[in-house]
Amino acid sequence: MADTAFWVHGPRDRYVSECLLATGQMEPLETRVFCKLIRGSTGFLDIGANLGYYTVLAQNLGPAGMTCVAVEPEKLNLRLLRRNVRPASGRVGVDVVPAAASDRDGHTDLHLSPDNFGDHQTTPQPNRHRRSRRVATTTLARLLARRPEIDFIKIDIQGAEPQVLGNPEAIAAMDRLGPECSVVFEFWPHALDRSAAEKLAGLADTLGLHAFDIDEERRSVGRTDAEDLLGFYDLCRAGHASRPFTNVFCTRSPQRTAWLENNRRPLDSN
Repeated sequence: MADTAFWVHGPRDRYVSECLLATGQMEPLETRVFCKLIRGSTGFLDIGANLGYYTVLAQNLGPAGMTCVAVEPEKLNLRLLRRNVRPASGRVGVDVVPAAASDRDGHTDLHLSPDNFGDHQTTPQPNRHRRSRRVATTTLARLLARRPEIDFIKIDIQGAEPQVLGNPEAIAAMDRLGPECSVVFEFWPHALDRSAAEKLAGLADTLGLHAFDIDEERRSVGRTDAEDLLGFYDLCRAGHASRPFTNVFCTRSPQRTAWLENNRRPLDSN
């Protein structure tokens, strides 16, 4: 990972900002994978950009002229996102979209976490009473139609991933991304009911992508599929999993697939 400084929220934010203040990075394994595989991309779409961690990495590591779009609805995160992507040192310009991704254009309620600014939710968990704010929404199909050169999507939106990725318009739009199509998403069982988990777990099969589990706990990358992910879902819901969520990298790219196959322990490789 290139040396990169970020504006952060400070101690009020107990996850993203806390990690960046303590170590200078978050999700070390996913960061390593991302920094390797963003190179050569023609366009990057960051859905749930937060303060811009992955957006800034793409801005600094992607090829000159690459398209970069960051989607974030929350106003404090947006303020830091815009500050973080402003420096001229980035070789790639960033288009910031102040909206929440959804399955339709319009507006929705964003339910705000008081102490984890990466955990604002459009699909709130039961029995969690939070302040909410009305925000604009946009769709994946619309975002991709405006930027057809995008071939790399990262999405982390606290349980709303199936709604955004799994509708027919989104599936058709992603299917048109071409041979380099890559999607990395968070799979968080406690934020998903069974039907949503099945939809998300089956995304790679639906699109004809190779799927890899980025296991931060074991510091390893390995092939996965819908059956494995639903097994992980069941373990989490039963309270038997050692990690609460995972990140899944799905790709059609032969080069990205080969790199993932050959780097089962990326943190130990050059």
